[in-house]
Amino acid sequence: MSYRNVIKLALIDEERIITKESPIVSHYTRETEESNTLRFFLTGNDDSNILKKITSQEIQRRKGKIDLLNEFINNANIDPNLNSDEIESQLEKINASLNNFTLNFNRIKKDYLSVENVYTSKNVEYLDFNKRQNEITELLKRSYILEQQYNSDILRLKSTIESGIFMSENVDASCPTCKQEITTEALDIDKIIISCESEIQKINSLLSELKISQNLISEEKKDIDKKLLSTTNELEQLKIKLKDGIGTELEKTIEILTNLNNKKSQLIGIRDIISKTNSFSQTIKELESSIPTTKGNYPTLTSDITKKLCKKMSEILKDIGENKTVNYSSESFEFEIGNSYRNTYGKGYRAIYYSVYIIALHEIMEESTFKIGIPVLDSPLVTYKKPNARGEEIDLNLAMDFYRYLSKIKIKQTVIIENEVPPQDILNKINHIQFKGFGDGFIPK
Repeated sequence: MSYRNVIKLALIDEERIITKESPIVSHYTRETEESNTLRFFLTGNDDSNILKKITSQEIQRRKGKIDLLNEFINNANIDPNLNSDEIESQLEKINASLNNFTLNFNRIKKDYLSVENVYTSKNVEYLDFNKRQNEITELLKRSYILEQQYNSDILRLKSTIESGIFMSENVDASCPTCKQEITTEALDIDKIIISCESEIQKINSLLSELKISQNLISEEKKDIDKKLLSTTNELEQLKIKLKDGIGTELEKTIEILTNLNNKKSQLIGIRDIISKTNSFSQTIKELESSIPTTKGNYPTLTSDITKKLCKKMSEILKDIGENKTVNYSSESFEFEIGNSYRNTYGKGYRAIYYSVYIIALHEIMEESTFKIGIPVLDSPLVTYKKPNARGEEIDLNLAMDFYRYLSKIKIKQTVIIENEVPPQDILNKINHIQFKGFGDGFIPK
C-alpha cells in the first residue's frame, strides 16, 4: 500500500465528487484493491490471513444462510433508537408500574367485592320483600272478594226476611208464574226469618273478623312497601357505586394493567428479536468472512464492516437537515441513502453525499492510532444555486449547514475548495481564504 492507494479517500476533485459511479470503487478492475483499502482503514486488519479453500457447494450453502439471516434482520423492523439497555430500562419502569397498579387493583377489587356482597345481600332482601308484597296483595284482593260475597249473602238474607214478612201478612197468595195459590200454612215464616237473622249475625261476625284481618294485612303491606322502597333505593345506590364509582375505577385499573402487560410483552419480544438479530449479525459476519472472493479466500468489505461508517454518515446527514438512514450495498459498492442509492440523485446531492462519506470516514479515523491524511473536497456545494443546475441543485440551508458542521468537527484540518461563501455565523471559526487574483489564496505572491 502506498499513498496512491490512500489518496482516493482524502483528495476528491470536482469531477469525481459528482460521479454516478461508486465512491468506493473507481473501476471494476480495481474492486478488490480499493474496497479492501477502505476495509483496512475501518477494521485495521489486512489480508495476510488466507482462509482455507472450501467447495463451491459449501459457498452457496453459506451464501444462502446469509441471505436467510439478512431477510430475518430486514423483516425485524426494529427501531434503531432501541437497544438492550433502553429496553431493560423501560422494562424496569413497567415492572415498577405493574407492581403499584397491581396493589391498587387488589385494593379496589377487595372494595368492589365487599360492595358486591352487600348488593347481593340487599337483593335477597329485595326479593323476599317483593315476594311478601305479592302475597299480601293477593290476600287483600281475596279478602275484598270475600267481603263482597259476605255483603251479597247479607243482602240475600235480608231479602228473604222481607219476603217472609210480606208473605206472613198476605195469607192467600198465588204464584206469579203459574198463578197457583200458595198456602202460607205450609211454610214456617217465623222460623225462616229467625234463621236468616241468625245467619246475618253470623256473617256480620265474620265480616268483623275479616275487617280486622284486612287492617292487619294493610298495615303489613304499608310496612313491606316502605321496606321495599328503601331496599330499592339502596340497591340503586349500590348499582351506581359498582358501575360508575368503584366499578369505573376498577375498569380503568384493569385497562392500565392490560396495556402495561401488552407493552411488557412487546418489549420482551423486541428484546428477543434484538438478541437474535445481534446473534445473526455475528453469524453473518463469520459466514461472510469465511466465504472467499473469486480471486482468493480473502475477506471483503461487507455491510457489517461499514455499519459504523453508515451510522456516522446518517448522523452527519441528520445534523445538516437530511434525516435519512444510510446503508451500504456490498454488491454495487454504493450507499443507499433514504430509499434511493446515491448515484440516482442529482449532481448537487451526489456531491454532498460523497462529501459526507469522506468526512464520516475521517471522523472515524480520528479514533484510530493511524490516519488517512487531510480531507480535501473540491466544489462539494457549487451546484446548490447555479441557474443552469436543471433541478439537480441542493437546498441553500443544506449547503450552509454542511459548512457549519465542518466548523465544529474533531478533524484537525479539512480543506474545502468552493465558489460559495460560508455563512457569516462561522467565519470567525474557520480560516476563510478568498481568492481575488494571482498571488491571493493558497499560493503566496
